[in-house]
Amino acid sequence: MRKDVLLLFLPLLLVAFGCGGGAPVQKTEMVEGVITLDGAPLEGAAITFNPVGGDGTVASGFTDAQGKYTIQTLRGKPEGGTTSGEYVVTVSKWEDVPTGRTERIDSETVIPIMDQRLLVHPNYENQQKSPLKATVTPGKNTFDFDLKKDGT
Repeated sequence: MRKDVLLLFLPLLLVAFGCGGGAPVQKTEMVEGVITLDGAPLEGAAITFNPVGGDGTVASGFTDAQGKYTIQTLRGKPEGGTTSGEYVVTVSKWEDVPTGRTERIDSETVIPIMDQRLLVHPNYENQQKSPLKATVTPGKNTFDFDLKKDGT
């Protein structure tokens, strides 16, 4: 008899406590654009949309050889965009720079020692200082950003 009672209440328990579905799926909007630095395409730059005031979902992507990008959330579908809302946009691009020094790995292998150099102004990669803003709305969104070497 107890088994019958449990079977009767099992559907109610699943509804009341959920059945492991995790966080609700958020509707995302397509976001794409082009990033240039003083008018020239910026290849290999990381772009991140950071929500303002807790509304929205962090999303990021990388630029291709033409400076084109699309973004996606951490758990979103590839190039799926992000949720509607206000965003501060950050962009970062680093390159390896030879130091002129080398390191010997073994008797036959010597490799150059490299440093990293930021190619964009530091303001662009700082969420509190970035002048880049975007408002994602329902539908397809295009945001082109022309970065300046002086960070304005």
